[in-house]
Amino acid sequence: MSMKLTEFESYKLLKKYNIATPKHFLAKNKVSAQRFAKKIKYPVVMKLMSEDILHKTEAKGVVLNVADMNTLEEQYNNIIANANEFWLSTGNISKPKIDGILIEETICGIEVIIGGQTDAQFGKTIMFGLGGIFVEAFNDVSFRLVPLQEKDIEDMIGELKSKKILDNYRNIKINRKKLIDIILNVSKMFESENIIEFDLNPVFLNEKQAVVCDARIMLRE
Repeated sequence: MSMKLTEFESYKLLKKYNIATPKHFLAKNKVSAQRFAKKIKYPVVMKLMSEDILHKTEAKGVVLNVADMNTLEEQYNNIIANANEFWLSTGNISKPKIDGILIEETICGIEVIIGGQTDAQFGKTIMFGLGGIFVEAFNDVSFRLVPLQEKDIEDMIGELKSKKILDNYRNIKINRKKLIDIILNVSKMFESENIIEFDLNPVFLNEKQAVVCDARIMLRE
């Protein structure tokens, strides 16, 4: 048996291993959503949190660059309406269980992806690569078995066709130490927890930080 965590639940697990996530808050109503958005400053990201609808994008449950409180109120209503419509379109007659709307700070930087899967023969494997078009169009990724050491991660980076982008190419600056640290911590989490597979995408890199901005984790019950 397996259990898929919501993004909010996944963030809690990531925090346990010092894996950075955006400042976030699970809002149960529009007033608390607006209050938190004002605290962390606009623009913010809004995401549907529902154990019934884990594929948020398909349900039109993700809104980026929400610029002010009026837009937030409008999009809050839209996300709930979209979730109900999507749930009905899949053949359900009751309303979906909605935990709330996740309000997140906006993080900018280079996109990378960190994933993991459990192979019956080889065990737990971590995948790393650049995100966006690089992973979709070029499948530019590398793999290693856990546990990972710092040298393993340097080798994984070195195997990428797009490795120059992670080496301050054309003034694109990233914090390489933060990148290595986050992959090391992900390796520790994967090794220690009863995780079947996970997908951290995107992870944003910039000069100061490496931050997981979306997470899907499947546990073995």
